[in-house]
Amino acid sequence: MGFALLFIAFLMCSYFTYNESYGRRMPHYVSLLICGLASLAYLSMATGNGSMVRADGRVFYWARYIDWLVTTPLLLFDIAMVAGIDNGEIIGLVGLDVLMIVAGLIGGTQPQEYRWVFWSFGMVTFLPIVYLLSHTISAKADAAGSGALYGKLMTLTVVAWVAYPVVWAIGEGAGVIDETIEVLLYLILDVIAKAVFAFVLLTGKANGNGEREGLLSATAATKR
Repeated sequence: MGFALLFIAFLMCSYFTYNESYGRRMPHYVSLLICGLASLAYLSMATGNGSMVRADGRVFYWARYIDWLVTTPLLLFDIAMVAGIDNGEIIGLVGLDVLMIVAGLIGGTQPQEYRWVFWSFGMVTFLPIVYLLSHTISAKADAAGSGALYGKLMTLTVVAWVAYPVVWAIGEGAGVIDETIEVLLYLILDVIAKAVFAFVLLTGKANGNGEREGLLSATAATKR
């Protein structure tokens, strides 16, 4: 199911990319890569790969962390293009994001006594991302004329991303829910954070009404 939904999203992004004019496709290609890589990760897990059995007998799907390590920085890059923030801020966002994902990956493989140390480290790096997206970068997007589109993407991202560490805590962390429920919850979040995000971004870009110009100027600012 995860592979099918995200591969359909990949095809959707391909359609939007094909219908956009040359030179304006960077957000399309980024979204296409996000959904394509996520669908590949789910295909890997669906075919019995990308996982390991922990010492406590629980299956740990490390393939999703490889997916997140690549796709979440790309999601942040898409948001950065909409807001028109400079390269230094993008590096800061992506750096914090990578630290968060790696902490979750290591923590998920640890014994119970060390697991929550890595979860806490990941939360310390996650909270600045939420603050930057919801405050600092939001103001920049308003100034760039792309505040409405950015607001939708930011809200979608923050709500979905806040839910991920909760699922980690009750899944890989404490083992309160079984693996099937864990996989289902992550699937729902991945579809929202990637496929729905891509749809909102690319339809918002195509609709215009000021958003198109704001996004194009933000893309140019990001390139500079």
